[in-house]
Amino acid sequence: MNALILHYNENRGECAAGALLLMDFGAEVNCYAADCSRTVPVSGRFTGRQRALFDAVRRIFTKARDMMKPGVLLDELHQRVGDLWQEEHIRLGLYTRDEAGRQDSPGSLWKKYYMHRTSHSIGLDVHDPFDRNIPLQPGMVLSCEPAIYIPEEDLRIRLENVILITETGAEDLMEEMPMDAGEIEQLMQTKFLNV
Repeated sequence: MNALILHYNENRGECAAGALLLMDFGAEVNCYAADCSRTVPVSGRFTGRQRALFDAVRRIFTKARDMMKPGVLLDELHQRVGDLWQEEHIRLGLYTRDEAGRQDSPGSLWKKYYMHRTSHSIGLDVHDPFDRNIPLQPGMVLSCEPAIYIPEEDLRIRLENVILITETGAEDLMEEMPMDAGEIEQLMQTKFLNV
């Protein structure tokens, strides 16, 4: 359940077979920060449900990254990602389309399973101060970190890379780091990483 704590840092939990390990980490080079999250199956392979959730997060990551371009506001990006999440949540059986249509306020259902923002500014600090009323501009560096948290199933998955806003869109500065479920399972099966 520690992955449900967004910035859990005690590191005292035991990695149990069948569980997922959510890692949020970064590096600092020449005083500039990075931020990356990956979720891996402790046993080396995702269960069917874990894989379905992981693949949904991966799909949302790709769509969210592609929406990060000059002129977009972070709150607008987050709302659009929330709309995508609603469709994925319905597909994953977390609620029905009818229930989504009867929400008290728009987004109240998807926010139950995705309680943080899609992106934050990165610079001299991992969470650099940023005026969310300023549209994205070339040269800005931000995270892209869609996630799903299902406490009742003890499942949580987050994928996060650092994104550079360019003149024409977004450049994923971590695109060479494995993110697809198959790549992660393959790495987990190597004798060097097998747990």
